[in-house]
Amino acid sequence: MDFIRRACISIWAKKGKSFLMLILLFVLCSLVFAGFAIQSATEKSAENARKKLGGEVTLNLNMDKLMKDMEAGKQPKEAPPLKLENIEKVKDLEQVASYQYLVDASAAKVDKNPIKSEKKDGDQDIAVASAGGGGEAKMPDFMLTGTNNTDGIATFKKGTEKIVSGKSLTNKDKGNLAVIEKRFADQNKLKVGDTFKLKELQTDKPIEFTVHGIYTSNQATGSQQFPVDFMEPANKIYVPVDAAIPFTYNGSLTSATYTMTDPQLIDAFKKAASKVSEVDKDFYRWDANDEAYKKNDDTYPKRCLFRECHRCYHGTCGWTNFSPSCSFIHSRTPL
Repeated sequence: MDFIRRACISIWAKKGKSFLMLILLFVLCSLVFAGFAIQSATEKSAENARKKLGGEVTLNLNMDKLMKDMEAGKQPKEAPPLKLENIEKVKDLEQVASYQYLVDASAAKVDKNPIKSEKKDGDQDIAVASAGGGGEAKMPDFMLTGTNNTDGIATFKKGTEKIVSGKSLTNKDKGNLAVIEKRFADQNKLKVGDTFKLKELQTDKPIEFTVHGIYTSNQATGSQQFPVDFMEPANKIYVPVDAAIPFTYNGSLTSATYTMTDPQLIDAFKKAASKVSEVDKDFYRWDANDEAYKKNDDTYPKRCLFRECHRCYHGTCGWTNFSPSCSFIHSRTPL
C-alpha cells in the first residue's frame, strides 16, 4: 500500500498540477455528460414533435382509380354510399386520437330567406339538377355541412370562421341542430335557441332546426364569384352528421378523417381499419396525410449527426487537453 502513500505525497507536493488536473477532469466529464444530455433531449424533442405534428388518414373516394377507368374508356359505375355504420368501429381503434366526419349536402328555404348573391348577367339561368338525375331541376338555397366536430374543420382551425354566440358542434351533439352564419342570423333575426325550417330537394319535406350556435366568416358576402345563393359563404350551415344525411342523395358520408396518436402508427392503423370497416375497396381508399411528419422525420438524422459530432468533438478536445496534464504523474520525482 506504499504506492498510495507515495501518490498522496506527490499530489501534495505538486498542488498546482494536481489542482489543474482536477479542473480538467471536471471539464472533460461535464462535456461528456453534456453530450449525453443533448442526445436525450434530441430524442425527446423528436418524439414530442412527431406526436404534435400528428398524422391523418382519410377515407374517401379513390378518384385516381376512377379517372384511370374513364381514360381507359370504361363506363364509370355509381359509387356505393359510404355509410356511417360501415366505419363505426374504426374510431375506437387504439391508434386513433380524434376523428372527423364530413357530409356535403344542400337544402331549400322554407321560412327564412338566404343571403342574396350578386348575380352576373346570364347567371340567373344556372340550375342544379336534382340528385339522382331525375325529375325537374331544383336550385338549393343553402349549403349544408354535416360534421361531428366544427372545431376540427380547417376553416375553424385557421380562424377564417369562429363561433361568436352559442356553442360549436361536438361528438355529443345529435339531431336537428344548426350553427349558422351571423349575417344570415341578423337578416332573419335569429338567435341561439330559435328555430327555422329547411326543405329537402328530393321530397320537399320541411325539417325544423334549432340554432345551436352562430359563427362569423371572413369571406365577403355579395362577391360576384358566388353567382348563386347557396354558394354564398353566409348561407353555409353546419349541422350534425345524422341531421345532414337526409339531405343527401344516398345517405353517404363525403369523407372520414382520423388523426393518429403517433404518425408511426399510420400503417398499422390502415391495416386494422381495413379489417373492421365494411367499405368497397374498389371505390374507396385510405389516404395518409403525413407530409409534416415526414418532413420533420427527415431532419432527425441531421440532428443526430450534430449531436454525435458534438460529443466526439468535446470528447476529443477534452482528452487532448487532459493527456499532457497526466504526464506529470509519470514524470514525478521518486520519493
